[in-house]
Amino acid sequence: MAVTPIAQPSPAFQIRPATEADVHQIVDIGRSVFSVEFAHTMTPEDLVKYLDEFYTAPQILSDLSDPSYTIFVASTSGPDPRVAGFAYLRYGAHEPCVESYPKRVELWRLYVDSRLQSAGVGKLLMQRCFSSAIDQGFRTMWLGVYEENWRAQKFYFKHGFEKVGEHGFWTGDTVTTDWIVVKSLV
Repeated sequence: MAVTPIAQPSPAFQIRPATEADVHQIVDIGRSVFSVEFAHTMTPEDLVKYLDEFYTAPQILSDLSDPSYTIFVASTSGPDPRVAGFAYLRYGAHEPCVESYPKRVELWRLYVDSRLQSAGVGKLLMQRCFSSAIDQGFRTMWLGVYEENWRAQKFYFKHGFEKVGEHGFWTGDTVTTDWIVVKSLV
């Protein structure tokens, strides 16, 4: 899928909690980014099944009201603000290789509109997730990143994450390997 670049906006992005008004843009970005980054790793049927389970308006609306998640969006400035990316913090998730780390929270998703990657959106979302986690008393952040997603790995390592393990990531009948990475927040 070809990505059409859009003009780089001024560096002003607002990072804020997601609202119901953001749902359709979160769905669009989630479906697009997941498809671009991961479609090659699974069958078309598994891709459709995954997108239809996790990236629909009813699912994102449900996530917004679920206390297991905090969802942030980065929106552009100007008269017609648009969602440029989103991030999920997930509470209470378990991963065996991080169980020994104190007071942990998972950065479950951090997706940026492909046309705005390298514009600083991911960095701003990451900083907001760090500050939110610290404010809530968490001391460790962890996440899973696809073993062949070098760009994402570079981004996370640049922000202080270190690899501590691996796990299988299932999409239908397809399994890929995610690296588990952690960062101390103190």
